[in-house]
Parts: sequence; C-alpha cells; structure tokens
Amino acid sequence: MKDSQPSPSRNLDHAGNSTTTTFPLKLIFEILSRFPAKSVMRFQFVSKQWGAIIRSKDFADAFLTRSRTRPRLLFTFSHLDSGKRFIFSAPEHDKQKDDKSSTVVARHDMTVSEYWNPDTSSPPFDITSPPVNGLVCCTRGSSVAVCNPTTI
Repeated sequence: MKDSQPSPSRNLDHAGNSTTTTFPLKLIFEILSRFPAKSVMRFQFVSKQWGAIIRSKDFADAFLTRSRTRPRLLFTFSHLDSGKRFIFSAPEHDKQKDDKSSTVVARHDMTVSEYWNPDTSSPPFDITSPPVNGLVCCTRGSSVAVCNPTTI
C-alpha cells in the first residue's frame, strides 16, 4: 500500500495551537485491520480516506488473513415461544496454552426472527456447516443459503 504521508504532522490554527494530527496510511491500515468486521464496516464512513482504505483489495486481503488466525466458535439457540434464534460467538479455546477444560464466554452477536409457527417442532433453518471465512451454510428444506452473520 502506498504511503502518501511519511510521518505524523500537525496543523496549526491562527493562535498557533495544534488542531489535528494525521497519521501515516500504513499505521491507519494496521490499526483498522485489527478491529472486528462489524466495527470496520461502520468505520468506512468516518472519512473518504478510511473508506478508500477499507474498500481496497489490500485491506480485504490483510483483514481476511488476520481473521483466519482468530478462529471462533458459533452457537445458535432457538426460543420456541418467541420464534427467535439467538446467535452467539466466542473465541476458540487455545489447546496449546492449556490442556484443561476452560470457560468460554460467548458474545451475543444477533437475534434473527424466525418466520415460522412456534407450535411446530422444527425450526425454519439449520446451520449445516462450521464457519468458513466467516460464512455459514444454512438450509431450509431443499433450500440452501450462505449467510454472513457479521452483516446483519
């Protein structure tokens, strides 16, 4: 990625006070690539510069590479009375650090309305594969869909 700003600089107002600081593009690129996908999608609207960085192929490649090094577990639960499915994720346990069992703290990522009659025993869709690059395969009868939980 090209770095058009070699070092941090300061702009001065009329009284000589510092008003803004700019950072090298490489530093912004590195910082943004470490955030979760949901945050990165919001950050693309902070400025035109950040949007251009986030939409670049270099950023997408770096983000995907970094995401692959942070495996996550995906849990779903259905609440039969409300007809909603709750989706949780948690960092995968590092077996190399500790061979003993450990507690996993899951984060509630989203709630999906299930358009089905709660009196029936089967939910409207099943997650039929482990996450692959953040995507999951869902089925409903003979229909198959690939879902991206981070975009909801």
